[in-house]
Amino acid sequence: MNNVNTRNKSNKTMLVMVLFVCAMTNISQMPVIVNTGYTRYFSIPLWVGLAIICLFALKRIPYYHIKNLFFLVVAFAIYYFIARLFNNSYSNSQLPYPIFLAFFVLFVGYLASQFLIIDDIDTLLTVYVISSTLVCIDVFQTYVQGVDMGALTYAYASKNSVSQILLSSWIIILLRKFGKTRGFIKNTYYILFFALLTITLLGLKSRATIIGMPVTIIWVLMQGKMDRKVKHIIILIVIATITFLIIKPQYYDILVNNIILGNRSVSSLDELSSGRYSQWGNFGEEFKNNWLFGQGSAARESLVLTALLEFGVVGGSLIFAMALSPLWWCLRKFNRYNPLYLFFSSLAIVYITNGVFEQLAPFGPGVKCYLLWFLFGIFLNNRMNWSIYKKQ
Repeated sequence: MNNVNTRNKSNKTMLVMVLFVCAMTNISQMPVIVNTGYTRYFSIPLWVGLAIICLFALKRIPYYHIKNLFFLVVAFAIYYFIARLFNNSYSNSQLPYPIFLAFFVLFVGYLASQFLIIDDIDTLLTVYVISSTLVCIDVFQTYVQGVDMGALTYAYASKNSVSQILLSSWIIILLRKFGKTRGFIKNTYYILFFALLTITLLGLKSRATIIGMPVTIIWVLMQGKMDRKVKHIIILIVIATITFLIIKPQYYDILVNNIILGNRSVSSLDELSSGRYSQWGNFGEEFKNNWLFGQGSAARESLVLTALLEFGVVGGSLIFAMALSPLWWCLRKFNRYNPLYLFFSSLAIVYITNGVFEQLAPFGPGVKCYLLWFLFGIFLNNRMNWSIYKKQ
């Protein structure tokens, strides 16, 4: 990333391409496209094209800042392909593809960062929010509006993928837009869209994603060094929510019984957790037989369980190191007073938390987690001293 906050014509062109790819990636999650089954073919070619353009435009590629992650991915790739030679069951694992895809997106972000300036981060986040607005409206109108919250079935089958993108926009607005945006129209847009995001996320009933909302709030409030405006806004949101639930007790029943409990009986922890309770309960017995190298394909509703059962301690450790790398880097490199620290650490923690309850997070499935890895790739470019970034 340029260490001077100036832009030339070629850099502006690259920014436009980056914004276009990110916007189209979000738009690819609109139900009208998802239902065709061609979502992957809609977004992946754009990322490949952006990578090729960056490679041709760069005179040299400074690998130094990504060499550790590169070694991690290569080590996992070697482990995976060797394991397949001895046990074909490994070929049925769903984990390798999203891991390799996440690193590819990270690499594209790292390449693109050579042409960007530091202020482009907020421009990128703005475009992410705007493009996800279209997705949110489509999902709300098609699946959430008028849905029976008392039903056991989910309104939208692809809820997990789209929910993560909507939650990312929710975090962006909360931490990067509220209190930092000037203009009545812009602020009104962000307030209304924040409300629509909240309603849509709750209506989709993706509990593994919804938990990211309180996790974000708790993490932010735990930070001593933070923007007071953000803290006041969060406290206001919490008070307003509690007050609303007290005044309208029927919505408390919807929130607790229909959404948090998922209309399931509290007498059965397995039913309440959609089968996750028994998966964690059986883990020890399954793991002890193949604890070192894993057993191959053994999908569970948790990255923790899946990684250890499929790849053992050896391969699982590599997967966990890659999954935790964005948060670890953020905690080590970002100045706590840097406004990007609060946002990126919150994003990483939410994605990692999602991995406790979902098989492929924080890597996938598909493009749902691309924002984390793309930004991580940009931030890894050490030509810009992120520690002194003070823009609010």
